Amino acid sequence: MSRKHFSGGISRTIAELDIDVSRLSGNGGADYPHLFWQLELALQSPKTPLIDYALRSVAAQIYFAAGQKIADARPTSLV
Repeated sequence: MSRKHFSGGISRTIAELDIDVSRLSGNGGADYPHLFWQLELALQSPKTPLIDYALRSVAAQIYFAAGQKIADARPTSLV
């Protein structure tokens, strides 16, 4: 499992994303490939009630190696 931290404000962690690469699957073939995997986004409430965050959409890019982007994932609306 891979974990990514997201910060907001003064370097405070507002969310953690876990990617379970063992549950990666794909289908579709060369003309229209699909890649699926399970993500878990854990949101952490802010320490002060004056800060509010809203997640409206999710987008991703897929890299084969550093600097070698192979695809852009379709953005997904969360609202």
